[in-house]
Amino acid sequence: FDSRLRLEPVLRQQRDRDALRAALADGTIDALVSDHTPVLADEKHLPFSEATPGASAVELLLSLCLKWAQSDGVPLGQALARVTSGASAVLGALSPKGAGQLAVGARADLCLVDVGATWQASAQSLVSQSKFTPFAADLNGTALPARVLGTWVAGQRVFTLA
Repeated sequence: FDSRLRLEPVLRQQRDRDALRAALADGTIDALVSDHTPVLADEKHLPFSEATPGASAVELLLSLCLKWAQSDGVPLGQALARVTSGASAVLGALSPKGAGQLAVGARADLCLVDVGATWQASAQSLVSQSKFTPFAADLNGTALPARVLGTWVAGQRVFTLA
């Protein structure tokens, strides 16, 4: 009953998570996205049932995707497609022209990643204003692969890891 695990929708059973992993791997599910719902300390430092549901997740998405790919033997390109072109394709007309692809004349939405890095999610390592996540190292002790170093949207730098 750790309030960092208070999410909506709630975490499901292992068989549900396994089915989602398999569906991502075989292409039944085209996109992997994050519901980044940051919650401030005052809203999380409450009894579990009273705590506000939500978690910081957007800065963990790529690392968690690559962790899934490594553990399930999914090729890097296929895994990256789930969080880039796959997500853009699902959005269709809502997605800006050229989003989710690297091509001449496209928007130049880029993500610079150190694929050789490993790190652990913690209040100290998270850049998000909210520091609550079910993937915190003290909850699961898991090292995460890859670290996003910077992002650009339409050619403009919007994030740099300090």
